[in-house]
Amino acid sequence: PAPRPAAFASKLAPTKSRRGSLEQVGLHAEGQQRLVGVHVASIGGLDVTTVVPRDIFSVALLASAATIVVAHNHPSGDPTPSESDRLVTDRLKSCGTILGIEVLDHIVLGRDRFYSFAESAFFPTN
Repeated sequence: PAPRPAAFASKLAPTKSRRGSLEQVGLHAEGQQRLVGVHVASIGGLDVTTVVPRDIFSVALLASAATIVVAHNHPSGDPTPSESDRLVTDRLKSCGTILGIEVLDHIVLGRDRFYSFAESAFFPTN
């Protein structure tokens, strides 16, 4: 079954409310989309964080994850993805393809809602 972005977003609610800074989180799942770990890969400032694919995928590789969901929060409360968010998503998907770890979704968390790249048809369907 396909992962439900709302389920992943709800698992991250405590993470996003902890601080006002931007965070990048990798959720690592096995082949059946069973959650095996949550990893904070980057903590940035109020409006930017550096996303290094190595920091996200290194933990996924150690966990033998077949798939991951990546998420970050927008401290402004508006989950509308920026152009940078779109570019990072493309880069992470490309890296995942090379490593054999599928990026199932990139979720942007806002104050009371979230944006799912997968639900918005940004990702091609398999």
